[in-house]
This record gives sequence, C-alpha cells and structure tokens, in this order.
Amino acid sequence: MKSPLRFKQKTVVARTCPKRVAVISVDFNDQDIAFFCLQLYLNDVSLDFPIDSKQACSAISKILDTNVPLSAIEDLLQKFAAQQLIELVNDEH
Repeated sequence: MKSPLRFKQKTVVARTCPKRVAVISVDFNDQDIAFFCLQLYLNDVSLDFPIDSKQACSAISKILDTNVPLSAIEDLLQKFAAQQLIELVNDEH
C-alpha cells in the first residue's frame, strides 16, 4: 500500500537546544517522517492535553508544510496506543 503522504523534501531539522540545530538529510519514507514529527509534537512540554487527532494533524501539517491526511495521524496515534505510549479516548459529543 502506498503512503498517502507526499513531502516536498526529505530533510529533517531537529533542534536539540536553543543554540544547536542538526540538519539530517536521509532518505526516510513519508510515514517515518510523520512518525518522527508526531513524537516531537507529543513531547512538547508546552502542549496542553488532552488534544484531539485534528489538532495533531493540523500541527504536523504545519510543521511539514504539506497536507497530512487525518487518517495517517490517526493511524500513528493508534500505533502509539497499542504500545501503551498514549491513551486514546473516543470523545464524540
């Protein structure tokens, strides 16, 4: 199955501290990049929980400067939940 994500470039910029920036140019596949960015997003100490998948998708799309499908983010969140890294709550009002 082809990944629904299509990124303009394969360069990841990781900020390790305010004065250090590592630019990694590696041939990641699209899902690896989204996975990495979602992990960084969820580990942001300024993030107010709980969040919903639409908020996460919007943030990841903004970070990557491309339209990331909601289904791709929801799939990754399900994988995190399966590993008991996060807890998902179905909040349908």
